Parts: sequence; C-alpha cells; structure tokens
Amino acid sequence: MSDSARSTRSLLALLNSHYADCKRESRDDENATRDVLA
Repeated sequence: MSDSARSTRSLLALLNSHYADCKRESRDDENATRDVLA
C-alpha cells in the first residue's frame, strides 16, 4: 500500500471513531434531557 493511501485510511479511521464518540455523547445528552423533562 502506498504511504498516501495508508495515511488516508488512518485519517478515515480517526474520523470514524470521532464521529462514533460524538454520536454517543449526543445520545447521552438526549437521555439527560429526557430525564430532566420526565
């Protein structure tokens, strides 16, 4: 694999994990908001 392809893949993996973290955090926020409203 070329260096540019390898760096692109690692960047995509980093973005994917960051996106998963953001989704998990927003879901936690939704749950907290629901608890407050309940």
